[in-house]
Amino acid sequence: MLVAAGFIEKPASTPDRQNQLATLPPYKILSQEIHVGNGDTYGYVYADPQYCHCLFVGDAKAYQQYQQIALQKKIADEQLQAAEMTENAYFDWGMWGPYDWWGPGPIVVIHDGHGGPRRR
Repeated sequence: MLVAAGFIEKPASTPDRQNQLATLPPYKILSQEIHVGNGDTYGYVYADPQYCHCLFVGDAKAYQQYQQIALQKKIADEQLQAAEMTENAYFDWGMWGPYDWWGPGPIVVIHDGHGGPRRR
C-alpha cells in the first residue's frame, strides 16, 4: 500500500543503511526530517527490517494517499466481513443437530420473519 500511495522503497544495501534502519521502530510511519534536493523538509518514513530490509520514504502527499488507501481497505474488509456473517446467518443449522456437546438440549433454529434464522 505504501508504494501504491507514492512512497519510495530504499533498500538497506550498505552497512551504514542497515545500522540506521535498525535505529527506527519497525512497521510504523514516522514523521522525520529528510533531505530532498538542496534542502531539508519533513517527510514520512516506514522501516521494514524483516521482509524487504528497506526504508519507505514519502512526502505529505504520499502519506495522505496512504491514509486514503488504508481507509478504503478497512471499509472493504468490513463489508466482506459483514457479507460473510450474513451468509453464515442463512445457513440452516437445524438439519445438523442435535448438539449434545453444545448444551443440555438440542439447538432449535427459528426463522425470525426477516428472512434470517436465529438460534434459541
